[in-house]
Amino acid sequence: MKNLTATLFAFLCTVSVFCQIQKLKITTGENLLYAQLTDNQTTKDFIKLLPLTLNMGDLGNREKYSGISSELSTKGKVQNTFKKGDVAYWLGGGIAVFYNQDGHEIKAGLVVLAEIEKGIEIFKESESMNVTFELIDK
Repeated sequence: MKNLTATLFAFLCTVSVFCQIQKLKITTGENLLYAQLTDNQTTKDFIKLLPLTLNMGDLGNREKYSGISSELSTKGKVQNTFKKGDVAYWLGGGIAVFYNQDGHEIKAGLVVLAEIEKGIEIFKESESMNVTFELIDK
């Protein structure tokens, strides 16, 4: 019975995107960053757009932002606050990477898609940058 349970669990994990350890690879110029994905419907919708390259501009010396042409689900946890390292879907229709925490509240709301593990400082380097998001297995 124990082997049957383990086999069934292994099978279910192979059909689920989030049972695998998947990460978001973020590239800007020569820099590579990795982020841990958040398990929600908004993230699953975002994954369907990948790979995705955006020209992201600076907003408020706290985030890089770009609009996107696709509307994502809002079934993830909607919040008005962020933390440094969050990659989020702005409910107004865009993707934001937060590199500085200034206490600003996002009135339209956000759903966090992923959390950058380290290296977030690269987003401070210029006013705008091309950023590529890709899904990788790790």
